[in-house]
Amino acid sequence: MKATVFEATRTAELKQAYQQENKVKVENLFTLENAQAINQAVQSIRDYHLVFHVGDEHKAVLESELRKHDDETRLKLQTEIHQNASRGIGFLYGRHRFDNTHSNSVLRNTIEWLNSEETINWVKEVTGFQDITHADANITRFARGEFLTRHNDVVPNETRRVAFVINLSSQWHADWGGLLQFFEADGTSKQSWTPTFNSLSLFNVSEIHSVTCIAPFAPALRLSISGWFRA
Repeated sequence: MKATVFEATRTAELKQAYQQENKVKVENLFTLENAQAINQAVQSIRDYHLVFHVGDEHKAVLESELRKHDDETRLKLQTEIHQNASRGIGFLYGRHRFDNTHSNSVLRNTIEWLNSEETINWVKEVTGFQDITHADANITRFARGEFLTRHNDVVPNETRRVAFVINLSSQWHADWGGLLQFFEADGTSKQSWTPTFNSLSLFNVSEIHSVTCIAPFAPALRLSISGWFRA
């Protein structure tokens, strides 16, 4: 896996930007050949869990299982998900967990790259978190009508330090939604990033953020690899 970001001058620039805002967006993360290979690997994934919030619980259900329910049951579930979201509680998107045992060699190489000494040391340098030791990752897929409401990624008793998103949708248009949006503590929107192909978003887990709802006219899926660098 060949990344383009480890050159000293570029690292220094990204470090300065991160220190100023607790986040940074890195364009052209991989060589184009590698980025396209990862995109093709992600495009081949079919066994997603649909993750969502109902009642007081986070759920993750295989889409094939959800399709077994009748229309009335699915409509009732959708209504509850939307009611929660209207109060700022919830999410709805596809997730595929993977690690270095995955059957796809490109995805194995990607998680190995994320956990390589070179990458870990680079993330430490850019973010200032010297206790980072490893990363975990999911493939995330947002289809029409799917979203992630405003929240931060701080979870008690976990060791998350920095969130990351590797964007893999080519020629994404901001009007299609799927923007990574950041907020002030009072809920005021302060910045949004379009998920441009082959870019990396890095941000402190304390940053309040969301993924805006995918528009009903979006002609493509918002695909990414996301997770956390952890101590």
